[in-house]
Amino acid sequence: MELSIRKGGSGRLSGSLQTSIRCMLRAQAAHADLTNVVVVLDNAPCYNRAETVFEEHEFAQVECLRLGPYSPMLNGIENVFCAYKSAVKRYMAVNRRKILDVPQGMTITAHRSTFLLHAANIIFREVVTSELCRKCIHHIFGFLSDAILMKDMAVGT
Repeated sequence: MELSIRKGGSGRLSGSLQTSIRCMLRAQAAHADLTNVVVVLDNAPCYNRAETVFEEHEFAQVECLRLGPYSPMLNGIENVFCAYKSAVKRYMAVNRRKILDVPQGMTITAHRSTFLLHAANIIFREVVTSELCRKCIHHIFGFLSDAILMKDMAVGT
């Protein structure tokens, strides 16, 4: 299942986060009961109104879990996004000359956008695989018992 949420330059979401969450949950509901679904969000300001979805009757059985201000050991998506960012940086470094060489009649923004769109549409699918997500989620399992027991954890392990 793919959920695409884009942030604008101000850090605010363009489009509706609530709509995206509803679509994701409805897609999940088509395959399985939602009673065992937990949506994990970090504390980014763009997620401030996300809880309103879980107050709706249709999604009342879904749990929303908010992570602490900095919890990389419990935030599998951070590791996934880190792998994606690294791949994009490698792609941009390899194509630096092409990126800087703007064709006649094309704006710098339009030219660079083609490289960013490639990174978003092609590299994302190549890097962010089900296997990578599975590995990153399984990595956090080692920290769950400590989190449940409210033990202190070393950040970044």
